[in-house]
Amino acid sequence: MHIAIGSKNPVKQLAAETVLAPLFPGTRFLTLDVPSGIPAQPWGDAETRTGALNRAHAALERSGADMAVGFEGGLIRTELGIMTCAWCAVVAADGRIGVGWMPARNWAR
Repeated sequence: MHIAIGSKNPVKQLAAETVLAPLFPGTRFLTLDVPSGIPAQPWGDAETRTGALNRAHAALERSGADMAVGFEGGLIRTELGIMTCAWCAVVAADGRIGVGWMPARNWAR
């Protein structure tokens, strides 16, 4: 199994490897600096999710891996103030796509 990670960020790399290595023993991981296709500071879940999906697709296309992972963090406005959001996307070479979301955290009121 060959898995590409759409980021050179060591925290994102560790997250992907920590979750996926036990599921796919012997996997080779490749980190790639790929564009998110969204603004440097994403706003809203939709834009942030799009960035994660774009990174996963770009990593898959550039690497020819069996699957690729993309992470994106952003900000959302809520009635409680500005909060963070985070999305992860996994795209497989056979076309399957999975996404996951981290609940918002309140940073400012």
